[in-house]
Amino acid sequence: MLLTFITITLCLLAEHAVRLLLHDIVTLSCNTGAAFGIFGDVPGFTLMLSGIACAVIVCACLFVRMKRTLRLGLAVMAGGALSNFLERVVLGHVIDWIPCPFINLNFNIADVEISLGALIVFLVLINENSPEKTSGEQ
Repeated sequence: MLLTFITITLCLLAEHAVRLLLHDIVTLSCNTGAAFGIFGDVPGFTLMLSGIACAVIVCACLFVRMKRTLRLGLAVMAGGALSNFLERVVLGHVIDWIPCPFINLNFNIADVEISLGALIVFLVLINENSPEKTSGEQ
């Protein structure tokens, strides 16, 4: 449980610490929408949706029994989601600052954490449901 809390906290702080260190080097852009700017014209919906997602992920992470690797993936996702949620609450938008020019998109470390956490969760679930693991359960 302590490791989960530490992981969430470190992921939450990573976005803001790195951006603070690189503030004079990077170009900041505001994203009022969700991932990739979707729902940008409905900021209240985005805030509500991200708040619900944060609550569900954090509660699952802290209170549901699961394997450590699955909990790790959820904790990384929770830290990134909480980071973006807090920016939405305080600023009304998320600050993106890492450019991805080949698809004309900016993102931030919290977005990377959410994606990395989702990838970990996906890989754990695929591994748990692989044919080798499920073939003996008939």
